[in-house]
Amino acid sequence: TAGNALSLLRRVCQLYVQGGLLDRNPCVRIGALVARVERRHAPEIRQADAWTREEAETLLALAREHEPALHGPLLCALHTGMRRGEILGLEWRDVGPIRLAVRRAWVRGRTRQPKGGAAREIPQSASLRACLDEIREAQRTARAWREVGPVFLAPNDLRWDEAAFGRAWRRLMTHALAARVRVLRFHDARHTFASWALAAGQSIRWVQ
Repeated sequence: TAGNALSLLRRVCQLYVQGGLLDRNPCVRIGALVARVERRHAPEIRQADAWTREEAETLLALAREHEPALHGPLLCALHTGMRRGEILGLEWRDVGPIRLAVRRAWVRGRTRQPKGGAAREIPQSASLRACLDEIREAQRTARAWREVGPVFLAPNDLRWDEAAFGRAWRRLMTHALAARVRVLRFHDARHTFASWALAAGQSIRWVQ
């Protein structure tokens, strides 16, 4: 298939790098292209996956126990529908008493505008507000809190690197599999938020 061919090309380029024939792998980010090609040639549209509330509660408990730095981002995604880049780009100055301001995204090591190019505000749930208060106090204790700094930090108290975030997520999914929770992408937390909101009677326009 086209996806297999692109994956093979990425592997060949990596072997060239290891052999000193290339300075860098030009296909290192080909995964997104592979996924795009596979979607284009898929016989049917893939249905978005979403966790049940029971699965989400188990997953959050697993995150708090095994990958505590992921607990806040996961809770935020489940309770707001924000994208990963928007969550990693969230700063303390964006956190109001009842709402979060989405002004930027942290993507591939740089700050960018949110998708769509427009800022927006999102209400906080009581659970998310309590989680953010807990994170703020923990950062103050570790002297990692800054008013213009990122809300969600990696285990080393620095801004998350996307690769490190991905590795942490895969580790969490290993625990999820053992707990019989479906192994999904972090992005599916956004789908979960939408699914819960629609089930609660919110309009499609509101969810969008």
